[in-house]
Amino acid sequence: MSESKTNIIKTDLFNAKLAVNQSPVISVNKNQKIISWGKKNSYPDKLIFWFNNDAEHGSICNGKATYVSGKSILSDNPAVNQWLQKANETESFHDVYIKADLDEVISGGYFLKIVSNIAGQPIEFFHIPFAKCRISECLNYVKVCDDWQDNQCTRYIYPVWQKGVVQPSIFYYKKYSPAANKLDGIYSKPEYLQATQDIDTDIRISSFGNSLVSKGF
Repeated sequence: MSESKTNIIKTDLFNAKLAVNQSPVISVNKNQKIISWGKKNSYPDKLIFWFNNDAEHGSICNGKATYVSGKSILSDNPAVNQWLQKANETESFHDVYIKADLDEVISGGYFLKIVSNIAGQPIEFFHIPFAKCRISECLNYVKVCDDWQDNQCTRYIYPVWQKGVVQPSIFYYKKYSPAANKLDGIYSKPEYLQATQDIDTDIRISSFGNSLVSKGF
């Protein structure tokens, strides 16, 4: 009597690695003497990627920023209105805050470069894109770079603005967000932080579906 044997072949049809959606990792970068914003110091780039690549998310951010900025900044005082038209040589305060408001909606905060006179009085205000800014290791300076992933890119250093400072400085506004320690609370967090995993998933599904359709699937 022959003995029959059954060979059982185990095949992994689907393998998924699941992870809890977390806030951006904030750490001290000793080499560059900055506080890194996210893994590989690239969290702002991810926020901008989500904004540019998810239609619903991008539309919500644009709509909210436009609503907050409004069409103009006006006062009943003619002298104040004249002052509001000159944030710097080429922009009004409304021009500057259109950019700052969008940064705030996307990242939870914004950066402004302030130029003061010899008496320490602010006379010019410039918007600095949030993705270009990092806080120094000592927390007293803001470093500005066009591309933080390029080690050869020039870093410009400005003191954090405080009343009476004479040299050009950076004012950093961020919304309050609960943090377990000082380091975790250094950078702002977007209001939609808890939804970032869903936003990222939407982009991946949309890209996958678009790839199939474009190939005639």
